Amino acid sequence: MSGDRPLVQVDHVVKEYGSSGWSLRNRGEVVHAVSDVSLSLRRGKTVGLVGESGCGKSTLGRLVVGLENPTSGTVSFDGVDVRKGSREQRRRARRELQLMFQDPYASLDPRMKVGSIVAEPLVVQHQVSRGDRRERAASLLGEVGLPASSMARYPYEFSGGQRQRIGLARALALNPQVIVADEPVSALDVSVRSQILNLMLDLQLKHSLTYLIISHDLTTLRYIADEVGVLYLGKLVEWGPSDSLFRETVHPYTKALIDTIPVAKPAPERVRRGIAVQGEMPSALAPPSGCRFRTRCPRAEKVCSEVEPELRAFGGGHVAACHFPLREPVALAAPVLRPGDDSVAEQASDPKSDKAGNTTS
Repeated sequence: MSGDRPLVQVDHVVKEYGSSGWSLRNRGEVVHAVSDVSLSLRRGKTVGLVGESGCGKSTLGRLVVGLENPTSGTVSFDGVDVRKGSREQRRRARRELQLMFQDPYASLDPRMKVGSIVAEPLVVQHQVSRGDRRERAASLLGEVGLPASSMARYPYEFSGGQRQRIGLARALALNPQVIVADEPVSALDVSVRSQILNLMLDLQLKHSLTYLIISHDLTTLRYIADEVGVLYLGKLVEWGPSDSLFRETVHPYTKALIDTIPVAKPAPERVRRGIAVQGEMPSALAPPSGCRFRTRCPRAEKVCSEVEPELRAFGGGHVAACHFPLREPVALAAPVLRPGDDSVAEQASDPKSDKAGNTTS
């Protein structure tokens, strides 16, 4: 593939669900799960998506791997629309884009032995002969830290961390280029989380993997992600390199999420926290006009209800959509269409950008 082209491109993707099956009262209404989201995944990088439950991050992950079709917009792999390519191109995309599910137990068939679970993608894609499947499955289990004897056991015989290792081995079976991990460690103990994350990092270096990590835990993304995108009610509100997003936060919603991270000494930290978000996220059936975060934002003014903010550059590939950001944007920066693309970083490298993280009035 071209060295300067993103591996995965998501362009103005919209995903809406009809609610006709819910009740007579809601019949005909539309759930706005993902609303005009654009982003890029570059080879060998890890991108994190964070947001509250119901913000659309899991739906976006399913759109990337092709389990869902977008209502509008495109998802491209290696420059080819995964919906409109040839049969062979679509089949290749299914091999190269794999998914790790959130629940490590529910995603494993309890009636199948682990060896058959790991080898199943090889059967579906006709990758290896029958005689080589067992050897390949044993090799994959060894890569994720499980003995070959695990092949003869059932999923219920493993712990949560071991089941997630099995899920990772299954995702690796077809030698994919991209793995979308939906809350890969949320169901695990803290000590086991670090083991799984370190394993994922080791496998990324070994196989040149590209990760899209979906999580509600910012500390997980700060540890593993190169870039982080923040979703709110189906909209991408901030995107940037991990260090920049935590150190020079731009959007009030991102600041509110960071303020919820537990700290060792809460009393001194509480003094520094000035962004208070009240209430719950509105229904995706009827998103607020203008800025969708305005109903909970302490900085909101009238313009926020009338004009939807566009993504603007804040330097170093950091972009956000806010009328009243926590620091000034790059002077005369044009709206950004696809966060994560190399062109965004180039556009945002203006020396006039505010590097000190000063807040606006």
